[in-house]
Amino acid sequence: MKPASLIMNVLVCWTASIVPIVPAAAPASAAPVPAVAARVAVLDFQDASGGAVSPQEVLYLSNLVRGAARRTLPAERFVLMTRENIQELLPEGRTLADCVGECAVETGRKIGADYVATGEVTVFAGEIRVTVNMHDTATKNLLGQVIAGAPKLLGVEQDLNGKIMTLLTPLRGNATPGAATGGEERSIGGGAQAWSAGGAADEVAVFESDPVGALVEIDGQPVGETPCRRALAAGVYEVGIKKVRYLAHTQALEVKAGVTPKVSATLKPDFGWLTVESDPPGLPVTIDGKAAGQTPLAAREIDTGPHDVLVSAENYNAEGRHVVLDRGEREVVRVAPVPRNGGIKVIAIDTGGNAATGRVLVDGREAGKAYQPLTVIMGKHRVEVTGEAGTWAGDVVVQEAKLIELPLRLVGAAKASRSSGGGGGIRMVRIPAGGFLMGSPTGEL
Repeated sequence: MKPASLIMNVLVCWTASIVPIVPAAAPASAAPVPAVAARVAVLDFQDASGGAVSPQEVLYLSNLVRGAARRTLPAERFVLMTRENIQELLPEGRTLADCVGECAVETGRKIGADYVATGEVTVFAGEIRVTVNMHDTATKNLLGQVIAGAPKLLGVEQDLNGKIMTLLTPLRGNATPGAATGGEERSIGGGAQAWSAGGAADEVAVFESDPVGALVEIDGQPVGETPCRRALAAGVYEVGIKKVRYLAHTQALEVKAGVTPKVSATLKPDFGWLTVESDPPGLPVTIDGKAAGQTPLAAREIDTGPHDVLVSAENYNAEGRHVVLDRGEREVVRVAPVPRNGGIKVIAIDTGGNAATGRVLVDGREAGKAYQPLTVIMGKHRVEVTGEAGTWAGDVVVQEAKLIELPLRLVGAAKASRSSGGGGGIRMVRIPAGGFLMGSPTGEL
């Protein structure tokens, strides 16, 4: 029997392989005695968690095993003893979770079970753990042991659902012995018989998953990726559907003659989704110190657990959030980083030395008027001034928390294009592209 991990300790009584019962000294003409169905009982888990798991939760987990046994073991070959019937057969004063080990084996024999699996729910190293020991009640031999654990009950439930099949599937695969008979008559001589092709037909099994492209394993061997079809002989198989970054799906598959078997699995993500938005957009994003692109960052697949999300740029103060993602969770981080501003003030004169009026454009957008302090985000900007006295255009580097006064002379259209090296001796500084312009005191740009 393959080892498997289960979330809780289970007490499962299983009956032995089907063995025909033949009366002693049966006459040659007696009909074969029909095979006896195996008896299976699932007892309540024993709770040794110290209160970490409630009695109702322990009972729920034991019921999961009962349900799996009913779905997996064919009714014509196995009899699943109900919880109520088992309780009635127990000695007075005993409960389903009273015994483990040798005691449980004896209890299984008293209620007519052929196999018994004892289980115990414990807490170890911060995890809920389950140990299941399966015994043959006739020989008292230990047939197998499984251990499983998870920090939370939901993880324990998933582990139990995924691994209980490794205990049940081998039972389903046991061949039913043919019934024995008494003496038989024999013919003498030849008697050739016509040959015909024997054996049963295979059935084509269908394997699907959402998302597609998951690996399909049959009895631990990879056979392809979803969607796919494979021909299988009648019998019971353990099927696994696996995909990177998704929780694995496992189940037992029974193939019967004339029935098309199908496995359709919806895989649960083992990650979350993170969306990052900023005002303004287009700002660099780092996740846990690693570059992740620019805002908006839409539905990025992120591992579960804690993460530091930071939005920053040279001309914006960094802003971020600390988030904790669970499996399948969608988290949205929205930030509005504070800009690192400076300012400019245009001092415009005409050719006669008189103060001149004019409208000021920064990076092609209306910013305000001459002689008016204008708030502008730090960095290099294209400044244009247009008035009755003429025009001026040039590049200006704005420094954080500093107001730059621009003394300049407006000239006629024929002389409109002047570099910043002339009008007032403006210093030029190379800065990264992608700066943003803020509004003036009289209005947003």
